[in-house]
Amino acid sequence: MEKKQRGEILEELKRETRTIVLYEAPHRLIKTLEELLETLEERKISVCRELTKKHETVFRGTLSQAIQWYREHPPKGECVLVLSGRSREELQQEEREKWEEMPLEQHMDHYVQQGMDRKEAMKQVAKDRGVSKREIYQSLLKK
Repeated sequence: MEKKQRGEILEELKRETRTIVLYEAPHRLIKTLEELLETLEERKISVCRELTKKHETVFRGTLSQAIQWYREHPPKGECVLVLSGRSREELQQEEREKWEEMPLEQHMDHYVQQGMDRKEAMKQVAKDRGVSKREIYQSLLKK
């Protein structure tokens, strides 16, 4: 798989909340772990080797710990990577921050242009920003 294609796939996995399972050859393991860390940021991971065989091993830790471990202990045999997905709380916080960066009036207009009346839009803006409708109303009055 080309580097560009791998990067696009990893970008798609950034917001995935479900557990991600990947299969990787031993000679590419460290590079893959580094790409995962760079794109998906720090996550919990299990690296399983020789599954269902006599010498089965499982490494559990974070991506950076896995990189460090496998640099010191080069893997032999195919590996199954079991990577935790993003938590819903992280995604909600990210979404909230995105909306908070937008000016309040623009945020309101976003929903009004979708056909909501101002009251519904205000309710949705409050939900997006994690504040009360009253706070939104007061902020709009000040402007």
